Amino acid sequence: MPAPVAKVALPPWAESLRAQFSAGAASQFLLHGNVGDLVETPRENGARDYLPLDQFLREVMFANYDTVLQYDRGRGLRAVKGAEEFSQWVQTYTGQNPAALSMASLREPIKALELIDHYILRSLNLDAIRRSGANVEPPKLAVILDYAQFILPNGDPLALAGDVASHLVKVLAWANDPSIHRHNIITLLVTERLSDLN
Repeated sequence: MPAPVAKVALPPWAESLRAQFSAGAASQFLLHGNVGDLVETPRENGARDYLPLDQFLREVMFANYDTVLQYDRGRGLRAVKGAEEFSQWVQTYTGQNPAALSMASLREPIKALELIDHYILRSLNLDAIRRSGANVEPPKLAVILDYAQFILPNGDPLALAGDVASHLVKVLAWANDPSIHRHNIITLLVTERLSDLN
């Protein structure tokens, strides 16, 4: 399985993430702590940049990925990489032009996570078709859930009901699906305080 990062020296947490993903040990990760800080980013020419975390993930960690989906409740679901292909798929899947989808519907976790779930399934299906001999290439896919505490808030699992329980089950299913582990699909949950997350 190819590593999800460019070949430059990375911060220790990023090296650990890359090693675990490359080894197939996990496909879902929690990034927590000072997620609002800039990430020191060495470049191949020896220069150093300081990038916001989302830019670091998009441009360094997932530089060789086809599609990077990013979601938070404020900005909604968006393809920060591979937007054209994702938009075409959204149009086919929903029957609507992506521009016609209301921003409110892309901000609601239940709808956004459902779209992400179906896009992950599409990637897995494309890989199955490729393995049967067809000339298709499933996209390398990264999903980033920013401010994950507002999607999967901490609480007693027995007290969770409705949409929050649905979000939790969906995200846990991504973490535990062996077919996702075997493919270039990675999900990241980003939160400042781990204790805020379910």
